[in-house]
Amino acid sequence: MDAHIIALYDDEANAPMINDAIKVIVNTIQNEIIINQLSRHLKAIMNSWIRTHSWYNEDEMSKFERCLRNVVTRGMRSHVIGLLKLRDKEPFYGLGRYVNEDDLALEVLRVLLEKLRVSMSQFTSNYFWDIDTDLTAEAKSWVINNGECVIESDFDRPFSWFSSRTMSIHYFLPHVPHKHPNNVVALEVLANDFKYEPDWVCSICLEVDAVNPVCVKTACGHIFHLGCLDNCKRVYLEQESNHKKTCVLCPLCRALIY
Repeated sequence: MDAHIIALYDDEANAPMINDAIKVIVNTIQNEIIINQLSRHLKAIMNSWIRTHSWYNEDEMSKFERCLRNVVTRGMRSHVIGLLKLRDKEPFYGLGRYVNEDDLALEVLRVLLEKLRVSMSQFTSNYFWDIDTDLTAEAKSWVINNGECVIESDFDRPFSWFSSRTMSIHYFLPHVPHKHPNNVVALEVLANDFKYEPDWVCSICLEVDAVNPVCVKTACGHIFHLGCLDNCKRVYLEQESNHKKTCVLCPLCRALIY
């Protein structure tokens, strides 16, 4: 009986249905995952991919997504087959009826709905599988198998990456489009020849000049040195009470800024 169930799951004719469910789960996790709640080692590996400019692999999929897909694919297979084995033991199936494609579709849907039902505060560890632990192990295997290197400095900071488009540091997955609340507008990077208003100083460092003189203007109309504001964002987002946040407050008026 078990061989029949395994063959049913691995049948190429059923692959599109299973792959579609896996894709939904992977996309949901990536869109909702809280980066600061991931393990320290996983964030260090992610930092190493950013540091070495190798976030994407040869097929142009991010390494993070590839590892996540591997974890979810294995988890889906293990749990659906386990559920089908339980179903196969029900009295109805003792009358000569094998578990079939309809039963497979039902159990795949069951796993999918359970994953989507669980709130993100519990997403990394729930009834089906521990995403954070398994994803960390998968990323470690990737690093070892591909001869990559994680150094101490990768552990010393939260996961982040610098965008040349926005000239700012970001704390979400680079390959996942970031959703802004309706009332939050991205920073405006000011030209290098921007003329300061009389008596203007950056209200963070209280200076006109800085090591990085690039300035940004917030949606609420205040101007800061880019580096100063990024430092404020980093300190704010590193605080445990702010781990679920993606926006910070303007140092002057407390309006939301990105």
